[in-house]
Amino acid sequence: MTFSTLIDASALRELVGKPAIAVIDCRFDLMNPEGGRRAYLAGHIPGARYADLNRDLSAPVTAKSGRHPLPLPKDFAFTLARWGIGNATQVVAYDDAGGSFAARAWWMLRWLGHTSVAVLDGGIKAWTAAGATLESGEEKPLPRETPGGRILPRADSAALIDTADIAAFLTDPKHLLVDARAAERFAGSVEPIDAVAGHIPGAVNHPFSANLAPDGR
Repeated sequence: MTFSTLIDASALRELVGKPAIAVIDCRFDLMNPEGGRRAYLAGHIPGARYADLNRDLSAPVTAKSGRHPLPLPKDFAFTLARWGIGNATQVVAYDDAGGSFAARAWWMLRWLGHTSVAVLDGGIKAWTAAGATLESGEEKPLPRETPGGRILPRADSAALIDTADIAAFLTDPKHLLVDARAAERFAGSVEPIDAVAGHIPGAVNHPFSANLAPDGR
């Protein structure tokens, strides 16, 4: 069975440790960039690789790039190979932030055409609540060959839009721009990260947290 959207903890327990399964720990703290890595070392799903938002899921920041620009497709394809992810790999991403960081890894894999990727519903809290164990320390060595051969850096250009296109679309009622951040950041009343508070004119707010039940799933 292929998982391409969500996977629950019980289903993941049946897959962990099997060939052609890759689990990615995407925990990250925007206010403490090393916090996710420390959390991984303290305890992670057995066999998981650690995906650092700044180093693995983003390109270096430039004066015009914004906070977390996408890496070049070839660079991300190299990262996937380093994690042992190939064309025949079922990938599962998780975090401890309602899926917000895991969803980025999920989207980036699909951006390169790899659809066998899912987010762990409820994240690491759902894993431990199901009675599953964690392991600590650094990543374990991987086999030299990736299942099904390496993923090629063939990115879907239609999956991206630039600021000029957004500016044009905002005058067209057939398009809708959705801001998935928290309501207070959308309103500009709180802004702990970015230099300018508020939102793009014409956007509507639907916080990603509104998609979650009280248990985080």
